[in-house]
Amino acid sequence: MYASAFVLGFHGCDEAVGERILRGEEHLHRSANTYDWLGHGAYFLENSPRRALEWAQFIKARPDLFKTKIERTFVIGAIIDLGRCLDLTEAASLEIVRTAYSQLRATFELANSPMPKNEAGGKGD
Repeated sequence: MYASAFVLGFHGCDEAVGERILRGEEHLHRSANTYDWLGHGAYFLENSPRRALEWAQFIKARPDLFKTKIERTFVIGAIIDLGRCLDLTEAASLEIVRTAYSQLRATFELANSPMPKNEAGGKGD
């Protein structure tokens, strides 16, 4: 149900930022954007340096949409200890999600409020 595991994570960024991080001169900044899908924090793509590079290229090509500016794309990797993490590949974990959803839905019904909805974060989503 809850697994402790190490994963390889990759983060796309500007080359100058990535180099400073690798030298220990800087740390990743916590993302706090309204479009952050999984909440505030530093985002890594598991086992996919290519996808991290594609994300950095996406940001670079759209400077008007992002606070982060990328001159030269770069990818840094990290070994991440997930600690106690909900493993959504296990049936018991899916039951936890079902129960949480039911409780959330009941809470919104009691408050006579509509459930939140996923919406496109930007043009083309």
